[in-house]
Amino acid sequence: KDLLKECVLTDWQVRWDSGVNGRVTHRFISEVSFVLDRPDFGFNIISGFLLTGHGSLNAFLHLRRLTDSPGCQCGTDKETWRHVLCGCPLYDDLRDLVAMGVRQDRGWFDVSQVLSTSDRVIRLNEFARAAFSRRR
Repeated sequence: KDLLKECVLTDWQVRWDSGVNGRVTHRFISEVSFVLDRPDFGFNIISGFLLTGHGSLNAFLHLRRLTDSPGCQCGTDKETWRHVLCGCPLYDDLRDLVAMGVRQDRGWFDVSQVLSTSDRVIRLNEFARAAFSRRR
């Protein structure tokens, strides 16, 4: 039983690492064992927009011809998950990247630790709820 579980997880990990879909989510959840290791993990649909890059983000909607512009209300060319979570000035007062586990290294944001603790997940959920409630 353990060997079967290990084989399934190994195969799943290889497919997850080499796949073309889910790349935004892969930045947050790089190990497929996360689903087994963190049974306490829970998020709301709004946080899911940030974890997947989907939902009501203009860059995503524009690719599907559901909005006229990929831009953000702040004037940035593309309203992406990374822009909303890490840099949009409209949400500066809501954002605490260190508390959420986001690290910045040479201009690049590392989000791999955002889901590492229950407290960080709660902070992500709170940020997402507050930020998306301000939008249109």
